Amino acid sequence: MSLTRFDTIIRLRRHERDRCAVNLANAVHAVEKVELEIRVTEEEKLGLQELARSQRFGVVSLERLRSHNRYEVQLQARLNGLLQQKEPLVENRIRSRKQLDEAEIELKRFKKIEQLDRERVGNDQLRRDRKAMDELAMTRFWHQCYSQKETTT
Repeated sequence: MSLTRFDTIIRLRRHERDRCAVNLANAVHAVEKVELEIRVTEEEKLGLQELARSQRFGVVSLERLRSHNRYEVQLQARLNGLLQQKEPLVENRIRSRKQLDEAEIELKRFKKIEQLDRERVGNDQLRRDRKAMDELAMTRFWHQCYSQKETTT
């Protein structure tokens, strides 16, 4: 298959689309990783709260209560930090998705343009071939007419 003027552009657009797909995959992975850490932290916090509820009855150690409260505050701070960290990652994921969609649209557009150009070139070639055949037929016709006139005269 011969190279067309669109092959380089389409190859560049594919490369751009693939790069956007990798960026999107990385963004999705980063969001999933932070969401996993958030779930783990929330589960740890719930486990700590259940432990504190189960130890409410009986003798209460002030030091143990403070320790639980400190750890709960640390978990909440970690949870808040993870939630703040998640926001820009989600925005990046959305932006990467839009870039991938735009790259896909551009690639499809250039493929369509290439297809239309190939059809136009094919039609032009067909028209030139028909014209050449018509000229050849006319030339043969005139040669036959001329040769018949010579034989009759």
